[in-house]
Amino acid sequence: LKYHIYKKIYQSASAIITNSKFMQYQINKCIGGANIKVIYPPILKSKNKIILKKIKKIVSIGTSNNKGIDIVYKIAKKFKKIDFYIYGIKNKILENKFKIFNNVFLMGYETDQEKIYLDKDLVLVPSLWAEPFGRVSIEAQSFGKPVLVSDIGGLTETVNNNEDFLVKNNTTNEWIEKINNLTNNINKEYSINYIYSFDLKSHSIEVGKLIEGKL
Repeated sequence: LKYHIYKKIYQSASAIITNSKFMQYQINKCIGGANIKVIYPPILKSKNKIILKKIKKIVSIGTSNNKGIDIVYKIAKKFKKIDFYIYGIKNKILENKFKIFNNVFLMGYETDQEKIYLDKDLVLVPSLWAEPFGRVSIEAQSFGKPVLVSDIGGLTETVNNNEDFLVKNNTTNEWIEKINNLTNNINKEYSINYIYSFDLKSHSIEVGKLIEGKL
């Protein structure tokens, strides 16, 4: 009953705003016939290229299972000469899990993006669930940092479906192989002009179009 009520409400709406093409497809699949518009969440700054550097520091955000913390654990175990910085809620279980590592640092919760990304060489987003979007990925790229993301949900849009940054199957071996690929391509440059689709100016333009009925 609740599903049919929501479906009627959504279908009668002038427009439904969602944050990715992935979610646009999912909503349309569920309710059909609705006017669904994609407006990406805005970021405040953006660089137009990424230059691969020697990987000395890797960062990931999120400490829950669905954020892929077990994958990070296995990767850190493999790359013992790389420092891993994990941001998110800390607890005794997590601390006990990682206490065997000398190269893993549990940083707790942090809101300052510069502290998180500025001195890091690679960002991992190993989500196990189909995230609607993937703000961490976009924020990291806005600092010119390469990002590896799981090939699921809205995450693929955040790297413009670039195979170099997509990790399929979410197996530890696939993640390790992708990191090795980046390590073997030091100084390779990637244009990420697509990131301007996520900046505040683009966001404001799309919202304006929606209000004026042009979207």
